[in-house]
Amino acid sequence: MKLRILIFLFSFFILTRFQIDPDLGWHLAMGNHFLKSGEIISQDQFSWTMPGHEWEISYLGYEIFIAYLFLHLKFYLIVGFFGLLAALSVAILIDRKINYPKLFVICLGVGLLTVSLGIRPHTFSFLFFVILLKFLESKIYLKKIYAFLWFLLFATWANLHQGFMVGLFVFALYLAIDFLWPETRRQFDLKSASISFFAAVCGTLVNPYFFGLWMTLSRDSSFINTWVTIAEFQPIVLHSPANIFFAVTGMIFIYIFFRKMKDIEPHFLLIGCFLFAMAFVASFMVSFWVAIFLFITSRYFEINLKIKLDRVSRAYIYLTVAVFVMAVTLNFVSVFLESYKLERRLVVDQYPYAALGYIQENKLFEGIFNEYGWGGFIDWQMPEAKVFIDGRMASWRLPGEKGILSDYLSIYSGTCETDRKYDIRTVLVKKDTKTGCFPDFVEVYRDDVAKILVKSN
Repeated sequence: MKLRILIFLFSFFILTRFQIDPDLGWHLAMGNHFLKSGEIISQDQFSWTMPGHEWEISYLGYEIFIAYLFLHLKFYLIVGFFGLLAALSVAILIDRKINYPKLFVICLGVGLLTVSLGIRPHTFSFLFFVILLKFLESKIYLKKIYAFLWFLLFATWANLHQGFMVGLFVFALYLAIDFLWPETRRQFDLKSASISFFAAVCGTLVNPYFFGLWMTLSRDSSFINTWVTIAEFQPIVLHSPANIFFAVTGMIFIYIFFRKMKDIEPHFLLIGCFLFAMAFVASFMVSFWVAIFLFITSRYFEINLKIKLDRVSRAYIYLTVAVFVMAVTLNFVSVFLESYKLERRLVVDQYPYAALGYIQENKLFEGIFNEYGWGGFIDWQMPEAKVFIDGRMASWRLPGEKGILSDYLSIYSGTCETDRKYDIRTVLVKKDTKTGCFPDFVEVYRDDVAKILVKSN
């Protein structure tokens, strides 16, 4: 029990993330729009480059919820809520029988979770994936009476984050393994399993767009090759020190795989192999990998450490653990004091807070070319302006065109033929960004974060 409490506290301190995700801004902009007007947006209203683009979103429930929180709660309370949600998810996931070796590997996995979680819809997706794993472990899909639980799970998930697609695939994969594995096939009830899976699929259709949500997700997935410049779609090996944590968790999983291959059913081991491979390719899959890693290690990780320690050795170990706990706690307190107010956190994360004030004061709203990671921030903080691009638009494209992200990258990298397609009048980028495609622009503002250029008459 003490170790479980320690894991919960460690998870809360580590996963309470004050960092402002670049996508938070446009989530808040869309949530605020709904709270003010009651309108569900299905066409772009925030960019001047692709106005009216059809886009059915899988985040609407999250956006309404997070916008409501920001209207009624202090920033540090919102951060604490998401940290608590992540810590509870870990507590639900891990097995009751925890020893010190398991404690170590669980803390390792929790550390890796910092790559994905925070004030993001991914935190809800992690929770729902944890619930999915618990449902599969309990094999409630073999009882028709529980079909409504699968419906509710995926109906809620589909309105909070597109990660429900991963959950649905894992559910299907688990059922296929359960049906084909000789040891479990005798107890497999095809009718009940089919009803449960059908209920899950039907749950994903309970959204404002019905089939339109699936059509949008399929269309966006077909353009995934254009997303490789976005951090969460890059291989985890490119992100340090997360790649070290990832490699160690992989080695521990391999150890369990070969050690327990003959003793346990293959379902979760094979799903673990799949999720590890996917996380290796794209870091946005890390939270799903960590979920299955914590699930497996908390149940099956065993290592014999028959070492007799004298009092001095035990005291040294206890002191080391105490120092580690104190370091984590002090780091949390330090970040809290630095970031408990939203305005202070925006400065720490280097958002162009002051630069937007200059744009508003001088009404430089037309034809803004903005830093990709700042698009959502502009949607949120300066709704009277329209952006060139934001985090929603990575796969958006006009008929016959490469896509707005490709055009943005071309201009950003200095391929200046592309900018002639757009009537760019104001440039808002990081202070050290090269702006070779804007030779006839004049720099009118610069601070420690951003610079602003305007087209000369």
